[in-house]
Amino acid sequence: MFVALASLNSNRKVYGDIGMTGEVNLCGDVLPIGGLSEKTLAALAAGMKTVLIPRGNEKNIPELPTEVRELLTIVPVDTVDDVINLALAP
Repeated sequence: MFVALASLNSNRKVYGDIGMTGEVNLCGDVLPIGGLSEKTLAALAAGMKTVLIPRGNEKNIPELPTEVRELLTIVPVDTVDDVINLALAP
């Protein structure tokens, strides 16, 4: 939801092959989530090439299915600034 609003506000397009997950707090921090395995499998099935995940979920990457780890670029992020820089076209 945040990225959609940032895209609208900045008139910058969201890259179509980047998926993302995470909870955003009022300070702009990206917080960890549950269900990372299921969410990354869904991203792969949807044709995503890259998935942005909360840094707090970085420890879960080794637990992801091999297919996900081999076919997706998984990028841990800390803040919404990181997300904007990676997900929105210039």
